[in-house]
Amino acid sequence: MMIAAFIYTLAFILFTVDTAQSSRTIRRLETDLATEHESLTAQPMKVATAAAGLPPAEAASPPSELKDTPNGARDPELVDEDMAYIGTRRPLANTAIALTVVAVAAHAFAVVSRGLAAHRWPLGNMYEFLVGAALIVALVYLLALLRRDLRFIGSFVLGLVVAMMVAATIGFPTPIGHVQPALQSPWLAIHVSLAVLSIGLFVLTFAMNVLQLLQSRRERALAENTAQGWGGFLAGRQFMRLVPKAFSLENWAYRINAVAFVF
Repeated sequence: MMIAAFIYTLAFILFTVDTAQSSRTIRRLETDLATEHESLTAQPMKVATAAAGLPPAEAASPPSELKDTPNGARDPELVDEDMAYIGTRRPLANTAIALTVVAVAAHAFAVVSRGLAAHRWPLGNMYEFLVGAALIVALVYLLALLRRDLRFIGSFVLGLVVAMMVAATIGFPTPIGHVQPALQSPWLAIHVSLAVLSIGLFVLTFAMNVLQLLQSRRERALAENTAQGWGGFLAGRQFMRLVPKAFSLENWAYRINAVAFVF
């Protein structure tokens, strides 16, 4: 469990550094997108220019189809609004995901080992509930990453996972043992497991809804072309350009919450 906590912490640090270096990532993405755009349009322009008899200097000027944001910056598609992968190279975030996989494996081994040592389902007290919920949170996040690009909430999710493991260790240290007779029931495995699974989903939507509120203020500030308040502050944060629009975040959080509420 301690090894898993250390690896989670390292992955959290890498996600945070990736967020802090978002300006460099965005500049690289803009350069790659602009180069790709120019290469795709260069050949048709040369043919059209030759047919029209225009001088080469005019043919060399690249077209500009990248939309401008209210603050004057060119804003290509840096993120898919459906949260699909667009081939973005983020080595630090990708390394953090790999470390999270290793941490989840160590974490799962620790939880299963505790259950085998106690000869029962390993969710019988508050310590086990917190470390089990932390495992499900990380596992749900990894499963979601298989279908959607949720690297932008990596620092939020792993930060909460580390906080849950710290709270379990400091606040509820419990030695391995049997549970009270009232809890010696098959419903312990069913009821508590579903509760833990719902927590794993709710943690994802919590992170998405926090970013939705921030993105909503940023979008309003950009629309009004103002630099006042939180919206103006967020408008200048490069990291927020790697986050989907507020409507998209709300849409996906609503879908996941619909499943979590059933659990």
